[in-house]
Amino acid sequence: MRKVLKPTYNIPWTKENIHDHIWIPFQKAMYGTNSTTFLQKQGQIDKLHETIMRELGEKHSVEYIPFPTSEVDKETAPLKPKIITKENGERVAVY
Repeated sequence: MRKVLKPTYNIPWTKENIHDHIWIPFQKAMYGTNSTTFLQKQGQIDKLHETIMRELGEKHSVEYIPFPTSEVDKETAPLKPKIITKENGERVAVY
């Protein structure tokens, strides 16, 4: 889909660039939304991931990367910290 990833693009492969230039355009084209909060993990997010990986594999020879779902995968996937406030008022990130 040339609308999503043009051959002339030469952008670094960062989390933000993947989100902005690949995930969101595919998501908007497939489901008409910019927010994953409106998508179902079983079904829509899995289908979106499979479609992106298929396209990147076929068109750009990108090796398939599974969506992190198991405990083993979560060990290597980036984690979003939970911010807690200690009794002394100090805020810390917990992973």
